[in-house]
Amino acid sequence: MTPVIDLRRFARAGERTVLVRPDGRELRAAFSHVSTEWATAEVPHASVIASDHVRAALFRDGARLAVTFEVLEVHRGSSDDSAELTVVAAAVLGERPIRTPAVVGEGEALAIRVGQDDHVERIPVRIMDVASGGIGIEGPDAFAPGDEITIARDGREPFRVRVRVVRRTAGANGGARFGCRLVAATADDEERLRALAAT
Repeated sequence: MTPVIDLRRFARAGERTVLVRPDGRELRAAFSHVSTEWATAEVPHASVIASDHVRAALFRDGARLAVTFEVLEVHRGSSDDSAELTVVAAAVLGERPIRTPAVVGEGEALAIRVGQDDHVERIPVRIMDVASGGIGIEGPDAFAPGDEITIARDGREPFRVRVRVVRRTAGANGGARFGCRLVAATADDEERLRALAAT
């Protein structure tokens, strides 16, 4: 029986993860599409075949999803392959019974960046404006054009979008303003972003 979980809570298109084969070998992967109980991921060429099982640990909002995927289909590419994955086992670990307040204030969100050594930075930013295909944020001078970051907020109106920084200008008190292009976002996420920018 397929587990009753929603992968979209723990992963979004454009995000990276590590898949672990039964022999312990780790594969770097990037989700290109995420649905409720299946996903498409870009994986190294010839690293998996149909019927393989791979494990992953996905994190969100203080909880961890331990999930096992079965590889349904593999579409070969020149450097990377596209693998269709379906959930065959999953468990949510570390779920908090009572949600703690967000560490950001009204009109704010967290900018999340994963470094080369997989170190995760979480930096509070303010959403300044939202336009078709892009947003403006303000916060510490921590990003540069070309950086890909995730803008996220949990709570009553949660959203999680992937953006690429395209320009940087000086802001107040040593901070900076960043113009960002949306890389991955749902229509609901964009609506929540607009509502946040209006606060």
